[in-house]
Amino acid sequence: RLPSGPREVTHAVHDPQRGAEGILQQLAETEMADAARPDEFVQRAQAVASIESENLQGIWNVFEIDGRPAVLREGVVGSGSDGWSTLAAVPGVWYRLLLQAALGLRDLHLAGLCHGRVEASHVVATPTGLIKLMNPAVPQWLSGLDLEESPQADLKSLARLARHWLSDENRPGPKPKPLPEILSNILDRLEGIATPPITTAVELADELDRAGSQVPGNSAALQRFLAEIRADIGMEQSAIPA
Repeated sequence: RLPSGPREVTHAVHDPQRGAEGILQQLAETEMADAARPDEFVQRAQAVASIESENLQGIWNVFEIDGRPAVLREGVVGSGSDGWSTLAAVPGVWYRLLLQAALGLRDLHLAGLCHGRVEASHVVATPTGLIKLMNPAVPQWLSGLDLEESPQADLKSLARLARHWLSDENRPGPKPKPLPEILSNILDRLEGIATPPITTAVELADELDRAGSQVPGNSAALQRFLAEIRADIGMEQSAIPA
């Protein structure tokens, strides 16, 4: 059993069908009294399950246990962005991180959904460098929060995180080089401090994709960043698939 809120029960489980670890999230008995909540819990999970996106934490199954709805989520092993070092601010690394996060939001928004909580701990880097947005489209009442749910709110939150990856002086590591002008301009537009503003995740992903050829690769910095992720989760290099 994992730490759970008062409205859910969460377990780490092994899925024998996939031969992989997952997260089982079941609605608490107390939430069954409000008929709307189990329905919303199931409908949102089913909607996310229908999305094919490598940058969203997947939903493997939606079912019932003892009459209460449950969701089997993909188990993601990695490090949340609240634990990244200043290597995340190296232009080539920062670009990869933001692009993948933007692709996750793009796929979610195109399906008519919002993430609702694009926080540092919900943006996770795996040991292979894949970015996963965790717990997409989970109902706000499940966590007891009352945050704005809209594509614009998701983008504002992502903009704050992207700026934080660059400017947090408390992060360990040497001070990286500044972003090239094309990336700096994209971030300014995402934050709404430059024109024309970037107002959708589709637009953000497209702008970043076009900028890719002008961004230095920084492959050495990326490999050091991934080594830090592996060290953070206690994974040896030999355990990483080629």
